[in-house]
Amino acid sequence: MSMLSRRIVAEGLGTALLVAVVVGSGIRAERLADGNVGLALLCNALATGAGLAALLVALGPVSGGHFNPVVSLSALVQGTLSPRTALAYAAAQIGGGIAGVVAAHAMFGEPALAWSAQSRTGLPMWWSEFVATSVWWASGSARSAAGRASCPLSWQAISPQATGSRHRHRSPTRP
Repeated sequence: MSMLSRRIVAEGLGTALLVAVVVGSGIRAERLADGNVGLALLCNALATGAGLAALLVALGPVSGGHFNPVVSLSALVQGTLSPRTALAYAAAQIGGGIAGVVAAHAMFGEPALAWSAQSRTGLPMWWSEFVATSVWWASGSARSAAGRASCPLSWQAISPQATGSRHRHRSPTRP
């Protein structure tokens, strides 16, 4: 498998898993919270954050961990992705998003694809989407600008043992 193919698969898989976490944790939280909307939102946000962190650690080094066509578009504009790669990422992300919804719905016995019963539109909703996407884009841009080695969210920073790293700092005076 070529490196580009691996990157595209990582974007599609990462997007599918992220959407499955977001949708699945939303369904589960709503059912468990028994009408407590604040608790359901908190549970969904915590699961989403943990899922995103895990996906960035696992797949970020392969593809950059965009998992969002807007982030890939930003990388294209910044010149870090070619038009061909950005288009392939976007197609994988859209397909992954649909697959993630289908997977989450299957886990909870929901119809594979269905319109939401809750209206999610209006200025506050669009503003929150804009803010969330902007933060995601800004954090990805900052990470790209700083370089992967400086990214604190990496297995090397969390635990050298997790990567099987056997490198230990040794003083030149000690064997």
